[in-house]
Amino acid sequence: MNDGSTDNSLAILKKYAKKDKRIKIISKSNSGYGHTMNLGLYYATGDYIGIVEPDDYIDLNMYKILLNKAVKNNVDFIKADFQMLVGEGKASKLDYHKIANVEFYNKIIEPKKDTRIFNFAQSIWSGIYKRTFIKKHSIYFNETPGASFQDVGFCFQTLAFAKRAYFLNQGFYKYRIDNPNSSVHDKGKVFAINREHSFLLDFLNKNTDLKEKLIYVFQFRKFHHYIFALDRIGEEFKNIFIDKFHDEFVVAANNNQLKEHLFSKNDWIFLQTIINNPSKLYVMPTVSVIIPIYNSEQYLEECLNSIVNQTLKNIEIICVNDGSTDNSLEILEDYSKKDKRIKILNQENHGAGVARNKGLKIARGKYLSILDADDFFKPDMLEKMYCKSEEFNADIAICKSNAYNNESKEFFDTPGTLKNIPKKEVFDYKDIKKDVFTFSLGWSWDKLYKSSFVKNNNLNFQDLRSSNDLFFVFTSFVKAKRITTVPEVLATHRQNVNNSLSNTREKDPLSFYYAIKALKAELIELNLFEEVEESFINWSISFCFWHMDTNEKSDFIYSQFKNKISKELEFYRRSSIIY
Repeated sequence: MNDGSTDNSLAILKKYAKKDKRIKIISKSNSGYGHTMNLGLYYATGDYIGIVEPDDYIDLNMYKILLNKAVKNNVDFIKADFQMLVGEGKASKLDYHKIANVEFYNKIIEPKKDTRIFNFAQSIWSGIYKRTFIKKHSIYFNETPGASFQDVGFCFQTLAFAKRAYFLNQGFYKYRIDNPNSSVHDKGKVFAINREHSFLLDFLNKNTDLKEKLIYVFQFRKFHHYIFALDRIGEEFKNIFIDKFHDEFVVAANNNQLKEHLFSKNDWIFLQTIINNPSKLYVMPTVSVIIPIYNSEQYLEECLNSIVNQTLKNIEIICVNDGSTDNSLEILEDYSKKDKRIKILNQENHGAGVARNKGLKIARGKYLSILDADDFFKPDMLEKMYCKSEEFNADIAICKSNAYNNESKEFFDTPGTLKNIPKKEVFDYKDIKKDVFTFSLGWSWDKLYKSSFVKNNNLNFQDLRSSNDLFFVFTSFVKAKRITTVPEVLATHRQNVNNSLSNTREKDPLSFYYAIKALKAELIELNLFEEVEESFINWSISFCFWHMDTNEKSDFIYSQFKNKISKELEFYRRSSIIY
C-alpha cells in the first residue's frame, strides 16, 4: 500500500514486484494510515491477514508458525510477543516484549470474558487475523489524517468481537520505535488520541451488548492512553489537552462509566483531579483576558458569561474595576466566588487605558485578550484564536467581528474588520504597507496577542478618555513579525451604549488626535513612517472625518482640523496621488 510516497519507495516496491509475483502494489494519493489500511483489508484475499509496518521487519518463519497455530486452533486471531529495536546503528539492540500475562499464553480465550486482556499490548502487527472474521464484523480502521493511534480502535474491535483468540509466547516481529517527539508539537497529531476514542465510543454505542460489558475497561484504557499522550505532547498543548481530558471524563463520571477498582490508588486520585480540579495540573494560564470595567452593570453579566463559558478553560480573567459607582463591583465579586479564574483589581477612576495597563502588569497567560465590559465573545473564540496562534507562532491573531445595536437589538456586519489581507497564513506590515492601518480596525478586543511580544516591545495603552487602544493596536501592527487571521466572526461589539467611552467622546473631543499624533511620532522614531505614510495619511484623515461626523462637538473638531490638526500632521505634504 503506497500512500502517496514522494521518495523512492514506489520504485523499490516495483523492483521487488518484478521478482516476486505474490507482491501486489496499490498506489494512491496520500490519505493517512487508516484509509490506507482499510484499502488493504478490502483488497486482501488470503485466509488470514498480517500487518507489517514499512520500517519494521519479521523473522522468516513468523507467518508459517502463526498460520499453523491459527488453523489448528481455528482462531479469529493469533498474536505473538515481539522485539523492539532500540538505538541506532551498531549501538542498536533488540528488547523482548511480552504481550500477555503468563496464564493467558497458548490457549484459546474469549477476551470479553476476562477484560484484563484489553490491557495487553496492542501490537496489531505481531499477529494475523482471519479475513472472514474481519469481514463478518466489519472491523476497520478509523480514517483520520496521519498515522497516530489508529491501531487503538482496530485492536479494541478485534478483542471485542473475538470468540477464539490466541496469544503465543514467541517473538518474531522486530518493531522499530517511532521518534517519541514526532507528534508532540503537531496539533493535528496531539489530539489524534481523542478522535480515536470518540470513534471507539461511537462503536460501543452502536453495539449496546458490547458496551454493557466493555464500557468500564474502555474508560480505563482511555485514561491510560490520555496519560501517555499528556506526558509526550509539547508544553503549548498541555493545558488545552487537559481541558479535553476533563470534559470527556466528566461525561464518563456522570454516566457512571468509571470503576474505581480498575485503577491504582494514585491513578484514581489523579483522575479525580482531572474531573474536579483540572486547573491544578495546568502549566500556566493559556490566555489572560483583561476587562476594564466602569459602571457596566447593565451588560457585565453577558460579557462575563461569554468568558467563563469559553471552550478554552485554562484562562485567567483579570477584571479591573475603574472606580465604578453602580453595582459592577458586586457583580464581579459574585462571579469571582463561583469561578476562581476571576481576579478583581480595584482603582480610582482613571480611564480604560490605565485600567488595561494595570491588567497587563499582572497577566500570567501566554497570550493576552483585551475585552470591553459591554462586548462579548463567541464560546469558542479564545480556543480558535489560541490554536491558530500556536499553529503559526503568531505575535498577533485577528478575527472578524460584528456589532450589536443595543437599541434595535439587532446584529449587523462591521465593515473593515478584516480586508485586503495577504493570501497567506502569516504576514507582517511589509506585506501590506498601503493597508497596514486599514486592514483591521484599531480596537483590541478582536485580537489575541502573544504576551512575550507585548512585553518585549513595551506596548501599553494611552491614558486617554477615548481612542486609548489606537496607539497600542497600530504600533503592534508595525512591530509584529508574524500576524495571522481567523476569518470567522468570533467577537461582538455593542453599540449605542449610553456610558460607553465611544458615546462620551465629547468630554474630550480631541483624544483621537492625541492618539494619531503619538502614533506618528512612534513611526518616525522607528524609522518606519515613510514606508507606511500612504496608509497612515489615508487612514488618519478618514478617522478625523469620522469624528467630525459622529461627535456632538463636530464644529469644534472641524475648526481644529482646519487650523491645527491637518497642519501638524502634514496632510498636505504629499501630492494628491496618494490620497
